[in-house]
Amino acid sequence: MGTIEKHVLSASSTSSLLFQKWFSMLVMDEGLTARVTTSFPVIVEQNGFETEYSFMSGGEEECSGPAYRLALNRVINDLIEKIKNKRKVSKSSTSHGRLFSTGPDEFRKGRPERS
Repeated sequence: MGTIEKHVLSASSTSSLLFQKWFSMLVMDEGLTARVTTSFPVIVEQNGFETEYSFMSGGEEECSGPAYRLALNRVINDLIEKIKNKRKVSKSSTSHGRLFSTGPDEFRKGRPERS
């Protein structure tokens, strides 16, 4: 796993829950669950007992990849949304009191045309 993925997933407390949700939807076996730990190996439980990832069937192994990517995608989208909201708040708080709070294109619209 890459450094960026570790950082992004460790920043989210919901990453393991998202992985569990997607994995259970893709596998559709109530007796089989999986989770991602903070050190990021996949922990698989079958009928209440932890089993090694290598003992999963090919189809179950294949479901863990998309579940991981979907969970990572959701975490990244949530982080991007938080960043956008912070930018909106910081822009609106700094634009008050300026002489011109509009961009250059908006400012030019009000200027008379040169002949």
